[in-house]
Amino acid sequence: CRPKSWAKSGSWCATSADNCVTCSNGGATWCGGSAPAPQPEADPASVFTCCFSGADASDVCGSCHPGAIAEAGTWCASTEGQCQSCRGTVCAADLQPTPEAPNPTPGPTPAPTPAPTVAPTLAPVTSAPTLAPTPVQTVAPTMVPTPAPTPAPTPAPTPAPTPAPTTAAPTPAPTMEVPTSAPALALSPSGGSSCCMSSADSADKCGSCHASSWTKAGEWCGGTEDNCKNCNGAWCSDDGPSPTSAPTTAPTSAPTLAPTPSPTSVPSPTPAPTPSAPSPVDSSWVKGTYTTGYWDCCKPSCSWPGKGAVDKSVQSCDVNGNILTDGNVASVCDGGTASSCANNKPFVVSSTLSMGFAAAATDKNGKAGLTGDGNCGQCYELRFTSQIHEPNNQWGGWGGSHPNLVNKSMIIQVTNIGYDVSGDHSFDIQIPGAGQGIFDQGCKKQFSGYKSGDFDCDNNYGGCADASGCDRLPEALREGCKWRYSWYHWYTSGVGSPTNNPYIDFRRVKCPSQLTAISGSTPTDDAQYPVVDIGAY
Repeated sequence: CRPKSWAKSGSWCATSADNCVTCSNGGATWCGGSAPAPQPEADPASVFTCCFSGADASDVCGSCHPGAIAEAGTWCASTEGQCQSCRGTVCAADLQPTPEAPNPTPGPTPAPTPAPTVAPTLAPVTSAPTLAPTPVQTVAPTMVPTPAPTPAPTPAPTPAPTPAPTTAAPTPAPTMEVPTSAPALALSPSGGSSCCMSSADSADKCGSCHASSWTKAGEWCGGTEDNCKNCNGAWCSDDGPSPTSAPTTAPTSAPTLAPTPSPTSVPSPTPAPTPSAPSPVDSSWVKGTYTTGYWDCCKPSCSWPGKGAVDKSVQSCDVNGNILTDGNVASVCDGGTASSCANNKPFVVSSTLSMGFAAAATDKNGKAGLTGDGNCGQCYELRFTSQIHEPNNQWGGWGGSHPNLVNKSMIIQVTNIGYDVSGDHSFDIQIPGAGQGIFDQGCKKQFSGYKSGDFDCDNNYGGCADASGCDRLPEALREGCKWRYSWYHWYTSGVGSPTNNPYIDFRRVKCPSQLTAISGSTPTDDAQYPVVDIGAY
């Protein structure tokens, strides 16, 4: 047993075999007696090297990046098992990192060829390869990767222009009225109240909101002040900041591409066939898997560059709650400042529907069919069922969904991976107060003035037993913690009773704007999946 994996002496989980099984979601072993003193561990520098990331996923040790080696003396570098739990690869002790190749200097932009009749369609840039998954703990799968390298950009092909017409010069493209200098700050498109998601000064978010950080028209986070706060944004009223410079006449809708010039006196070319819409994929329900919960404040795995087929990596926040723009900032769980944003907590949409974020299983051969990093950014609809755990055991089964949770649904977006989340275990839902697992130091670094035990009521595996424990958490997390007891019905009838690791049916769906507005990440194949009718819940 790992030194940090023994239940604390005197805790409820450590008082009996029954409590041990209930408290640990059925995955613990009752050893009897008292926990042995941890054995001193060998100096990792003399035995092995732990590498978090390499240029070649099939040979991480042979292509380990500088800065991707766990520092001697850290938890991840202490044993081979802990290295693997941190999603690292165990390598030889004398490992030499592969020097980074310098970034290529971009070549000069070629002079434009005059007047193409039809703008060529550019091939989409191939999404960054999904890095090989690396292990984490079953109960708290949010791990602490060392920065993964940002893949070198795939250069866009130089399109071959269509020959210009010889009989007439093309009509010039219409001139759009645009500001001579982009405003540094701006209110919502309507000019009214809006929600700011990120700012330069956390003490004056409205006055220093980044120009690209205002919610867009129609986004859920910007709909009301309550929605904005739920998304961890700042609600700025009509008398908020004015733009430093603005166009005198803004176009009603900004064009996405410059208009294609067409010749005035030659026949129009036959238009290219319109690409057909992507074929819908089978999104049938996967049945018979179960979920757990955790909250350890660590930087989400999907916030590192190159994870999943998405337009942008999942957002992470600094300790002041500001969204980080650098995807390579180290996690608070590994000496850095990047953490899970407080708005990743679950929230209620209706009495029968909630939304939130989760870690996905990494066992592609398991019942869930999930692969870990490849699922980053994807959204799933979970439907809670009445199935329970081990119905034929000596206690007649345990856990499952409370009757008031059965047939409710939750839409989650994958922001993390869990190496030990496998088999019938599909998702680990982010829920404040549900347990920090082995990474019990990140939250107190993110939220100064709090002790580690405040974040899970001194119970790393299982978290707070009732809603009263939520008052120990920082205010930004309390609402998400209380969701666990009011909507999710955790331990409604006492410790060990349902809800406790509820079973679900699940299917892949198109990500709703309520989630992508928070995560900042959308899968590139999202249009192929069914849209959930939120109004039907």
